[in-house]
Amino acid sequence: MEHLLRDARFALRSMLRTPLLHVAAAASLALGIAANTTIFSALDALLIRPLPYPHAERLVRVWGTNPERGWDRGPLSAPDFSDLRDRVATLELAAWSGGSMNVAGAEEAERVSGTRVSANLLRVVGIEPALGRGFTAEDARPGATPVVVISDGLWQRRFGARPDVLGTTLVMDGEPHTVIGVMAPRSYFPDPRADLWTPLRIDGTEARASRSLAVVGRLRAEVAAARAAEEVDAAMRDLEQTFPATNAGAGVRIEPLADAMFNRYFRQAATICAVAVTFVLLIACANVANLLLARGAGRERELTLRTVLGAGRARIVGQLLTESVALALIAGALGVLLSFWGVRWLITIMPPGLPMIDRVALDGRALAYTAAISVLAGIGFGLAPALRATRSNLAGALHEAAARGATTGARGGRLRGGIVVAEIALAVVLLICAGLLIKGYRSVAGVDVGFRSAQVMTARVALPATGAYQDSTR
Repeated sequence: MEHLLRDARFALRSMLRTPLLHVAAAASLALGIAANTTIFSALDALLIRPLPYPHAERLVRVWGTNPERGWDRGPLSAPDFSDLRDRVATLELAAWSGGSMNVAGAEEAERVSGTRVSANLLRVVGIEPALGRGFTAEDARPGATPVVVISDGLWQRRFGARPDVLGTTLVMDGEPHTVIGVMAPRSYFPDPRADLWTPLRIDGTEARASRSLAVVGRLRAEVAAARAAEEVDAAMRDLEQTFPATNAGAGVRIEPLADAMFNRYFRQAATICAVAVTFVLLIACANVANLLLARGAGRERELTLRTVLGAGRARIVGQLLTESVALALIAGALGVLLSFWGVRWLITIMPPGLPMIDRVALDGRALAYTAAISVLAGIGFGLAPALRATRSNLAGALHEAAARGATTGARGGRLRGGIVVAEIALAVVLLICAGLLIKGYRSVAGVDVGFRSAQVMTARVALPATGAYQDSTR
């Protein structure tokens, strides 16, 4: 520890002797570290961490499929959902259907996003209202008193966060509903934009050919997903034989809920971003390594004399690596400051309605990641210059250093040339990928839609009706 503190003080003094060089190096590294920290914050919140539900690994998404009709992911009909729920024992199934509705009352009427959910959906997912209760089987029976669970945002917006909101009436599409619960602020499922949850009522009159329900399931304890898939598939085969007119070729697909919420296209885009910012950091490390090699040429005589006076090579290499890591940690601190703006910017360009977007933040995990990559970067760009500066041929090194002064020798030139080649290769790969992405975007943006879209606007007006609503688009 004493050696480490002494090396750290020496590193700071050494950096102060060449401030411009180290400021340029720290700025270059800070940009690379900030980019990596920003992307990691998003990947960690959305893809690396488990979903914020109890035993989230047992949650699965159940998709309807029909290869004969050309689709492999789709909703199920209400009758199919009811039959599967009764026939499948390895899964507890729940369903929902999204929509929107008019909300009226003492305040100004507004159009809000709502979701009809089966009575057991909140229990299946593992979430509970922060205030009041969820739905029961009685709430979902046809003819039951209409009830509603509202979001935290709607509670604050229309009710001023009143604790006595339970039992009040909310008029939705002309029909009064009793408020029985308020969801927690972060209710990501099934739709993070939903302001209302109402019971999904299935009375047996729904058409089997009308597929509008999204289905989620929770695996029973110690049940493998493959076994559940086999049971659901067998149930669908029975339904196909019983209802050949509507269920011919119909099947199901089961996948983990996390994979369904963030599909393969999102994961591919995230992987591309992660690789790109890694290349940026590697290029920054190559830049700094070249700077340190150039500086090492001026210090070679000093380091050689220290070796002659008895300093071991490992001791000198350790001291030089301490300087590199100290520089990288300073750059990491600057990168964290830049990441505050980077994360905010990243959230603004995320697709609307992306679940768990509010989990993206510079938390302790992101800071630990920043510290780790800073240390690794410091070792990465500092090791080669340190080994080059402490080569073992003392007499030759002294003679060469005295002969050329602060210029770089042949061996140092070859090393710097190799680093430059690697740096250019990484930059070319980045430019090619960026060019392909821009070309793809321009191809999509330039598709002929068949009409002139300039100065054309659309608007949707919702007209409430008795027990329902009608939408007209202009």
